[in-house]
Amino acid sequence: MRSGTELLAPRAHRAVSKIGEEALDWFRDRGLQSTTPHLRLFTDEYGSAGFRLARIWHSPIDATRRQTVADPPRALHLQIEGRSHVTFDGSPQEQIVEPGDALIVPRSGPFALRCASAVARYEVEFDDLVLPASAARAVEDGAVLRSADSALRGVVIATANAALDASMQTDGAALAAVRLALTDLSRGFLLESLGLHVPGLSAWEAVTYRDALSLIEQGAPDPQFTSTELARRLRLSPRYVQRIFAAAGTSPSLALRAERVALARRHLDSYGARGAFTLDDVARLSGFRTGKAMQRALSIAS
Repeated sequence: MRSGTELLAPRAHRAVSKIGEEALDWFRDRGLQSTTPHLRLFTDEYGSAGFRLARIWHSPIDATRRQTVADPPRALHLQIEGRSHVTFDGSPQEQIVEPGDALIVPRSGPFALRCASAVARYEVEFDDLVLPASAARAVEDGAVLRSADSALRGVVIATANAALDASMQTDGAALAAVRLALTDLSRGFLLESLGLHVPGLSAWEAVTYRDALSLIEQGAPDPQFTSTELARRLRLSPRYVQRIFAAAGTSPSLALRAERVALARRHLDSYGARGAFTLDDVARLSGFRTGKAMQRALSIAS
């Protein structure tokens, strides 16, 4: 069984065209089994450890995923052309994915994809996309989001399109920067598309919660940023902010640590393996005061 990291091995495939068995092999390498005859595929794709970005067009297909992948990435598909029919684990009812929709692929379990006509979409996969507990639960088993009117959807697509049109090294700083940008944009898009409702919170509290998550995302790289500073920027008491986060199933300090851990993992994947930065350098970029503090947080999170 392949892990999510192995599935996201470094690759740069530009203007790829595959027909028949080669196209089927391409899908098999990405976890989808199919015997659809005369399959045609055109794609541009970048991948590095823990991240994959692709722009895809393919002819009609009937494919399934039955084997659970260890440590699966979180996959976001943005439909551009054509209609797809998808089935998730435990739900025999097909869901339709149309242009303007976003598909969150379930992280494990059976998954079926059926396209009666040609389709085009963008695919983004992350193994470190941190979401609030309520949002993570909402998409863990897969979801189709109606997002045609989302401004952030357009920004995600524009960023992905520009990156796929560029020439980048899979281990270079440019792709690392694209990964950071798309991770943050995709998280914002998902929270926007899932709506303001958070179980246990009023509408105003849910807005405040999302504002707090946005501030955490912005402030995480600064070691001076704390849950107390978060409350100050929200102009609320620390106790009230704590209560809002508790109703959402977390706490300000846990959300801040999770964001810093995600930053550290991305920086380590992008820069650490090449020796461009020391552990202390990566720690400072990720909001930790020392490399030891970062390693301790990474150990707790794993």
